Amino acid sequence: MSQCKIAILFLTYLANVGARRLASPKQWLNQEFQVKPHTYRNEGKHVADISPFVSKLSHTVDYQKDSTKFLVRLFNILQNGAPLASAAGRKLKTADLMKVDTIRSFAAKDMSKINESSRFGLSFKIPSLPQDESLRLAEFRCPRALSLLKKYKVKISIFKGEKIARKVTIRVQPTTHREDFVFDISRAITAWVNGYHGDVTIHVEMPRTFFRLLSKTTSEAYENLLVLYLENQDFLQNVLVKEQSTYDGLMNSASRGKRSTPDIIRRRRRKNRRWNKAGKKQGCRLYDFDVDFNTIGWGQWIIHPTRFNSKFCHGNCPSPIDVRHKPTNHAMLQSLMRSKRSNIAPSPCCVPTKLEPLSMMYVEDGEVVVRHHEDMIASECGCR
Repeated sequence: MSQCKIAILFLTYLANVGARRLASPKQWLNQEFQVKPHTYRNEGKHVADISPFVSKLSHTVDYQKDSTKFLVRLFNILQNGAPLASAAGRKLKTADLMKVDTIRSFAAKDMSKINESSRFGLSFKIPSLPQDESLRLAEFRCPRALSLLKKYKVKISIFKGEKIARKVTIRVQPTTHREDFVFDISRAITAWVNGYHGDVTIHVEMPRTFFRLLSKTTSEAYENLLVLYLENQDFLQNVLVKEQSTYDGLMNSASRGKRSTPDIIRRRRRKNRRWNKAGKKQGCRLYDFDVDFNTIGWGQWIIHPTRFNSKFCHGNCPSPIDVRHKPTNHAMLQSLMRSKRSNIAPSPCCVPTKLEPLSMMYVEDGEVVVRHHEDMIASECGCR
């Protein structure tokens, strides 16, 4: 399956994940938390702009929520080219963090005193998560106070419905990231969140003295959050299976309609001939490929980007191959054999040899979700 087709199927999936109406982004956040323009340039030309999404969205999302503010800020840092580890405030790029491609954030539902003890608790409701999503890292974030960092005793309870599924106490020394204290609680909840695929309530208890320190902070940033860093390794594969069945159904319907399937095939062959001629003239090189979600009717589900240049590689690979086409050893041998016996194998293919990631922010069941996908934008081409 070609990379272009996988990308198209990925975009189709985004059109099916929302079902509510978005409030106007003009009302959602102050300037600090607004999404910055996400532009990919080709020969100095802008191929993406944030302005189209202002009036196109059609979901209901509370943009004033602290969890949304956090994700918008994270998204903007990713747009500026920072790796995920840096955007999340992690000094080390661990194996788990390298697998993360999905970030979800949840604001505390309430704060309560635990009986007459000297502890306070925060509750975070985690909705059902996709079956293929696996939690890799989890952190509790709260406003940063002017105090010395030390280890705190954190009690965590995991509720499934009204029943307690797990209770554990861990000692954690927070790190600092921007205006936050960050407590890594991955080891306490990962197995249980993955086992239940979400649909749990996480209750975090902290010493009362800690919350007394927090009450003195003057930070105006987001408040108490639970941030989940997840991996969905089979995301595109699942999209491929789902959308392939939809595509097959549409083709079957078309074959029964007024326009016959041979007519459709002939139109496609004419378009392919145009690209084949261009490839023979130009050779293997990079072409612009603007993906506009509004044009294809999916802009209402996607917050940002509404448009980007995915680019693609096309053209003829010469025989023998020139080193400027960055061939592999296998492609060089294939090309050399073809120069002696032209029918022994096809020519090497013009394919992307370097790909760049793309961060996307969209709506899923009324909540903002950030996905950071590798290998989404072709940046260099070669013969392989």
